[in-house]
Amino acid sequence: MKVRLQPHAVCPADAVTWGPWWGVLNGARQQLSDKLPGWDYESETVFELQPSFDVDMILDSSGMETVDDVAI
Repeated sequence: MKVRLQPHAVCPADAVTWGPWWGVLNGARQQLSDKLPGWDYESETVFELQPSFDVDMILDSSGMETVDDVAI
């Protein structure tokens, strides 16, 4: 079986800025440090991360005209 792989555009690493990690631990939302405060195996925890994107850099590097075609 032959498979033809096509080149694909990728987002430059510096087009994404990663914000801080947040956690919702037992209903309280807080910015996280290196260790989770008060976590145990029965705690319900949700992690959040909100990246921001340099849309112009992504479009320029990928050749696309709109970010509607970008999947994250």
